[in-house]
Amino acid sequence: MIFIAPALAGPIIAGSLAGRQSHASAPGMVADFALTFFVGFFVTTVLPLGLRIDLQHVDAIKSLPLSPSAIVWGSISAGILYTTVLQLVVVSALALGAGRWTTGTSLAVAFAAPLNLLLIGSDSILVILFPTVRQFAPGDVLIGMRMMLVYAAKMLFLAAMAAIAGFYVFVVYALWGDSRPALAATAWLALVVEGILTVWFGGLMFAKFDPSSHAPQSE
Repeated sequence: MIFIAPALAGPIIAGSLAGRQSHASAPGMVADFALTFFVGFFVTTVLPLGLRIDLQHVDAIKSLPLSPSAIVWGSISAGILYTTVLQLVVVSALALGAGRWTTGTSLAVAFAAPLNLLLIGSDSILVILFPTVRQFAPGDVLIGMRMMLVYAAKMLFLAAMAAIAGFYVFVVYALWGDSRPALAATAWLALVVEGILTVWFGGLMFAKFDPSSHAPQSE
């Protein structure tokens, strides 16, 4: 992911700028969303956010007088905020460079937080399921394969969530036609609900997590 990031970022940024400069809203909108997703996926994959760090102190955290869901929310909140701010800076910088703030820019900004909620929420679930997958040991030739499987599982989960949100958008489209505000609001609400349910499920898994059977180490 680290090595392919520069190769992917160039075409996405170019497409975003081209979409604005050519007054073609669709290409620019797609590029804005792609850039927002790219930044979110890259940051939440590379940086140790949420439960990746907190699971190292699970004994102390579990002793706190808080519900498991509250612990998970507290763990991922900083990561969501950091990633969202970074996305806003990147998208705003592109808009400033192109000299225009488009509808696609506004939608990309609006969808940043729900997207990050799903990204970091799903990552936290994977950390609980496979707490030792990111442990690096000398001579471990399977670490790359394990990481690829984790990333693939994350992408499949996000694709499923997008498909569910798309279904509700299709229902709204069938009922009210091409009302873009209604379609965007439906997609945004669906992603928020999915993110909340993801964190809730992560809380259930955290409550059942047995630190004695796992020993996650620093990444």
